[in-house]
Amino acid sequence: MPTSPKYSFIMPAYKGQFIRESIASILKQTHKDFELIIVDDASPDNLCEIVSEYKDSRIRFYRNEHNIGGADLVAQWNHCLEYARGEWVILATDDDVYEPEFLSTADDVLSRHPQVDIFRGRICPCDVDGNIQFVEACMPEYTSLEEFFYLMYNGLFGGIPQYVYRKSALLNIGGFTSLPKAYGSDDLTALLLARNGIAASGLHLVKFRYSGINISSENKFAIEKLFARFLLFEHIYTDIIPSLQSTDVYSLYFKNRIVPHFSSIAKRVLLKYFHLIPLSHRHNYIHWIWEHTPYLNKRNKYSMIYRLYVKK
Repeated sequence: MPTSPKYSFIMPAYKGQFIRESIASILKQTHKDFELIIVDDASPDNLCEIVSEYKDSRIRFYRNEHNIGGADLVAQWNHCLEYARGEWVILATDDDVYEPEFLSTADDVLSRHPQVDIFRGRICPCDVDGNIQFVEACMPEYTSLEEFFYLMYNGLFGGIPQYVYRKSALLNIGGFTSLPKAYGSDDLTALLLARNGIAASGLHLVKFRYSGINISSENKFAIEKLFARFLLFEHIYTDIIPSLQSTDVYSLYFKNRIVPHFSSIAKRVLLKYFHLIPLSHRHNYIHWIWEHTPYLNKRNKYSMIYRLYVKK
């Protein structure tokens, strides 16, 4: 029986357009102790033929009998997780690209912070041709949950492929957390795993592709994305904010900068997604404001409803 690798890249695969570039970027990693698990989610593209072009024993390929991700993308992520043998897991997408030093950097940083359960590489959103659109802000090499929570809404840009998760810790929270269209699942999963802090690197390690064919860059799921944001903020209020227990002066500083303003942040973000929905349809979702905003008092709820119609 072969020795289990330290790291598992798991790739829920459906689109064939960019998958060669994604696979190649993983196989070029300077740190070699990993496996690449590709799970074809009943794709109409011939992914098996594409994957067969790579003669690398670290690749394992599976094909789902039926499409899972179309109904529940996070269910497909967690299905892929079942195949992982590594101590650490990276959820790689079929259209994003890793720099060759992504894994070696993660391994080096994690070795200096053995208490953490998650690493975050710096991400650069890019267009369909791989041209960088912008570069997100840096994080310290070690960041408390409080500071990470603050930075998430003050300069960071999230994306699932930039994280390295301790598999046992991920399984302990039930796997990747499910939200509609997986929108915000990366943020919530990261926050839940950052209770011991989070390790990070300031190097540019991942290109996150806005291709126009992935969920992140599609506007047709406006309603699902809106509801996902309602659920995300509800989870943060009930599960994350009560766990902000650090008492050192820096953690308290960031806690005091983010928690008192959380309701305002949530309102602003929710209104942004409400305004993606046609004006004549917004009344259909007003009840969500009453049912899923425990962090808003009645006055703030009325104020939010007012702004649905008079101010964008």
